[in-house]
Amino acid sequence: MIRAVVAACVFCMFLCASGCVNADDIARAAKKKTVNTTLSTIISTVDKDGSLILKISKKSLTQAGFKVGDLVRVTIKKPKREYLVPIWKKDLGWGKTSLDISSSKVKLIRFKRNLARREGISKAKAKGAKVTITLAKKGGYSLPDVTDDISDYGNDEERFANFRAVATGDIAPHTLYRSYSPISDHSQFGGRTRIVNSLMQREGIRTVLSLNMDEGSLSQYLNTGICDYYRSLHDAGGISAIRIVGNDISAKEFREPLATHLRFMINHEGPYLVHCAIGRDRTGFVIGLLEALMGAGYDEIAEDYAITYRNYYNVKKNSILDTYFKTYFDDNIVEWTGGKGYIDVHTTDLKKAAENYLKNKLKLSEEEITKIRERLR
Repeated sequence: MIRAVVAACVFCMFLCASGCVNADDIARAAKKKTVNTTLSTIISTVDKDGSLILKISKKSLTQAGFKVGDLVRVTIKKPKREYLVPIWKKDLGWGKTSLDISSSKVKLIRFKRNLARREGISKAKAKGAKVTITLAKKGGYSLPDVTDDISDYGNDEERFANFRAVATGDIAPHTLYRSYSPISDHSQFGGRTRIVNSLMQREGIRTVLSLNMDEGSLSQYLNTGICDYYRSLHDAGGISAIRIVGNDISAKEFREPLATHLRFMINHEGPYLVHCAIGRDRTGFVIGLLEALMGAGYDEIAEDYAITYRNYYNVKKNSILDTYFKTYFDDNIVEWTGGKGYIDVHTTDLKKAAENYLKNKLKLSEEEITKIRERLR
C-alpha cells in the first residue's frame, strides 16, 4: 500500500513537471480521502453491559476511511439484524444505538441499555457471528446549530415552534397538539415560546400536559410577558405541571408522573397540548403512546416523531438522517411490550402494546383507558 502511494506521488510529480497536470489538481486529489465502503468482521463477545464487541480495531476503521459522524449500516448475519447507526464516541441519549469508538474496542451499543438482551442475542449466539459495516452516508450524522431566528426556518411559525396537530389513527382533528415549550427555561429561545403561545391561542388549547416543569419551576416564568396565554390556562386550572425526569423510560420517575398527567387529561377537556423542552423525546413518547392507543400504525408514529428533527434541526425529509431518527422511536415500543427480548416493531400490535403499557406499567384501569379514548375521539 505504501509503495503504491509513493509510486503514485512520483508519477504525479513527473506529470506536473511535464506540464500534463495542474499542481492544484494534485493538491485537491491528495486531500480527497477514499473510503472502503464495506468492512467485514465478527462479534468477539458480549460485555457486561450487553454491548456487542466487534473483532475490529478503531485503527482499522479509520485507516479504511471511516470516522466519527459517518452513518453506517451494521448487519449481523445470524441472528439476522440490521442497524443504521452513527460512528460515535460520546453519548447520544438513552436507548440510542451507535457504533461506539470511545475506547480501544469497537462496540455496537445502546446507550444506557442492554443491547444484547433487547435484541435477543445471547453471548453464545453472538460469539463468532459475521458482521458487515457498510457506509451509508459520509458525515451523515451532522446537525446544524439551532437558532432563534425564524428566517432560518423559512418564516414558518409552526415549524419554528415545532407546533403541530396530531391526527393519526382515530384521533379527531383539532384535538391533540404537540410543541416546543410554551413556557421555556431556554431564555435564548424566547422567540419560540412567544409563538407557541400565539398558536395555542389560535387553536383554542384548553388543557396542557407540561412534562419538563413542576409548579415550583413554572411560577418563575409565568410573568415574563412571553407566555400570557399559558398563564391564563394556568390560572384556570388547565395545566398539569409535573416534571418527568430524563429519558429513562423504564424508571418509576418516568412512569408515575406520566400516569398522573394522563389522569389529569381524563378529567379536563381538550383541545390538548403536550410539551416538554423541545417537544422531542418525552413529548414524543407520550404522543406516540396516545397515537398507538388510537390505532395509528408504526409508519405514522415514526413519521410524526421525525418531524421534530425536521422542524428543529432542519433535517431533510426522506434523507438518510431522517431515516435514522425514525428508528429512535423503536425503544419506546419495546417498553410498551414489557421491555424484554427482541420484537419486530414493524409487525407488533401497537394498540395492544399501548394498552398493555397503560394497564401494567402505569396502572391505569380499563375505565380510565376508555376515557382517554373518548377524550381523543
